[in-house]
Amino acid sequence: FFVVAAQDCVDGLNTAKRLREWSIRKEVQKGNSITSTAALPIIAFYCSNDTVAHLSRSISVQSIDSGGSWYNNYRLIPFGMKSELYNYNNLLSHIMDEISSCVDLQYSRVAPDAKADIVINGLRTFYSRVYSRDSSLAVALSIPYRLFHMPDNDSGEAKSDHIVPRGWSIMNGNAYTDLQSIRLMAEKFKRGLKDESTIEQLLVYEHARWCRYMLSRGWVKANPSETISYMNSGNPKQQLFIASMHGCICSVEDLSLLQQEIHRHLKDEERKEKYAPDAEKSDAWDFFTAMDKSSIISTPDLMLRTWLQRIRVNTNQMQQSMEEI
Repeated sequence: FFVVAAQDCVDGLNTAKRLREWSIRKEVQKGNSITSTAALPIIAFYCSNDTVAHLSRSISVQSIDSGGSWYNNYRLIPFGMKSELYNYNNLLSHIMDEISSCVDLQYSRVAPDAKADIVINGLRTFYSRVYSRDSSLAVALSIPYRLFHMPDNDSGEAKSDHIVPRGWSIMNGNAYTDLQSIRLMAEKFKRGLKDESTIEQLLVYEHARWCRYMLSRGWVKANPSETISYMNSGNPKQQLFIASMHGCICSVEDLSLLQQEIHRHLKDEERKEKYAPDAEKSDAWDFFTAMDKSSIISTPDLMLRTWLQRIRVNTNQMQQSMEEI
């Protein structure tokens, strides 16, 4: 492995990039086949500048057969950013990383009780795409706010206008990590989902959170005509990530209008059917809001990291078998 420490962050990044170039050249000159950069040395560089660190995580060189991916295949690891030294993610990194991976699995429609091999295969997107990890982490960090928006109406306990951790105290560092507390909060949240009006309130909050997240990352709103134009032009998804344009950056009410416009004007009949209204639902134009609602309803499973339980069971069984051998 290599660790780069330069006074200037940009110099450090450039040095790290040159090291990666050099490491690949050496393998090529030896006649070795490099099918994955995972076989190459780890390269980390000190970087106190958040912008440069973000850039280093995003740079990529696309190959023909993986041109649809937008991930950092330089595999450079920045460290020492001031904003990350004492933030929520680093203090609870293992839990946040696990919840984030479950968020991505839920978004990819992998069932919480899916078999271990399906879950492992579903995690490939999470670990290969910067956007997937970044956006999933934002959802994981928002879960305490979802709890805060959910009234606690347990009949056997004092009622509260929001759910808080068991034995909560501002000085309790384990408030959101204690398994017993998490289970209790997850159960309370599940009971609160019986109220449809509460779900609708959480839906508005979740979409507002997502819009603010996207805007903070430099994305801009694409109006319905622009959205339809680039869909009809066949622009690939990675181009939109470079342009940072998204049609869903709008109010919750405008999401149904966006769906109607896409369904009305999209030329590709097969894709057009994807945005067709669902006659069996009370809100027929809920294609986009359904994704937010699904995430909200899955909050208890996200808190408990249900998707990873079967992997853990299999891992424990393997360890037990090895010990017996």
